[in-house]
Amino acid sequence: MLLLPKEDLENLNLIGQGGFGLVYKGWSKTLRMEVALKMIQGSDLKTLMKALAKESMVMQKASNPYVLRLLGVYKKVEGIMVQNGLVMEYMPHGSLHTLVKDIESVPWSLKFRIFHQVVLGMNYLHSLDPPIIHRDLKPGNVLLNKYLDVQITDFGLSKIQGATSSANPSIVGTLAYIPPEAFIDINYKPTESYDVYSFGILMWSVISGKEPYSGAPINLIPFLIPNGHRPDMSELDRWSDEKMVPKAMVLMVSCWSKQSEDRPSFHECSKLTASMFEAYESQIDEDVLILLKKIGAQAEQLTFEKQDVALTTTEIDADTPTEDTENSEDPLKNLTKTIKDSGEYKKIVETLSKDKILSSVDKAKLDSSDSLKDIGRTAEKAVLETIRKDPGKLISSIVKLWK
Repeated sequence: MLLLPKEDLENLNLIGQGGFGLVYKGWSKTLRMEVALKMIQGSDLKTLMKALAKESMVMQKASNPYVLRLLGVYKKVEGIMVQNGLVMEYMPHGSLHTLVKDIESVPWSLKFRIFHQVVLGMNYLHSLDPPIIHRDLKPGNVLLNKYLDVQITDFGLSKIQGATSSANPSIVGTLAYIPPEAFIDINYKPTESYDVYSFGILMWSVISGKEPYSGAPINLIPFLIPNGHRPDMSELDRWSDEKMVPKAMVLMVSCWSKQSEDRPSFHECSKLTASMFEAYESQIDEDVLILLKKIGAQAEQLTFEKQDVALTTTEIDADTPTEDTENSEDPLKNLTKTIKDSGEYKKIVETLSKDKILSSVDKAKLDSSDSLKDIGRTAEKAVLETIRKDPGKLISSIVKLWK
């Protein structure tokens, strides 16, 4: 695992808090990219260090397109004080919780893609040997990358099934997302059905745009959930005529069943979420582009508002540099630009776009990317998807490129 020393990370700014630690945004000189740094906090340093080491181990074990990657570990030494953290890719659009809270009307196509990607990521974790139980699946722990694809994160409470522990409390995680069996059995050991229950509550929150049990006293939740109380289904009535919402509601209710054995597995869920997303798949590219523009416009407006406040309270130094000149001479970016400017590259992209192997979103990703890794991932995803759905189309395009 890559070890990044104190001097490697620059411009660290606090952006939030995750399980067991504070989260910062910064720039890695080694990786030449924006990263998120999760540092441990608290008084019981020994316990927290063990928790961080465990989270690092879980993240290394979990390698999937919809699970946030661990890029490296960070070590800061000041005298006898040693601090450690996890370095991950920075997610510019925050979490699913933020998206639902800040955007008045998230497109249904995106909601159903998010449901399906969460299910695929969780199915992967549960398919490992031994399975990884997340135990804190909620909108706040589902991050969104720059193309609004899912990245499941925060494994601070995760448990590898079958692992032993000197302390194994049954109640962990966020109260509204905890299944009833965890509240009523002091010897309860989490299984895959724990995460499935949490996913059902997550679905309700995303469809309704609200927090579950927001009006209930928090100390009553552990008593009400085992007695059958669930989020208010009447909050979803207004969307009952929306395509695929009734099927989503059926899945949601089955996921939060009181009896854990009655809940579907994520593998079973994936078949249903795939069919739901397929009903919207033709709309997703356009909807995502429109939403990204809307998010960009909101961010730009917020920047202007902050600048207006700054102009009334401070004096701007005209000699202060406004660009990171160190980062402007990145040789990899120059190499990427050279490749993208070549006629062969343009021919490939144009052919794949005309043959609809590359979607409009994929092409936009390629056009805007200055990273060879991102270009490779985008192309690989499009090609693999075509092989799965229509391999003849890919062969036809390859023949065209050979001519």
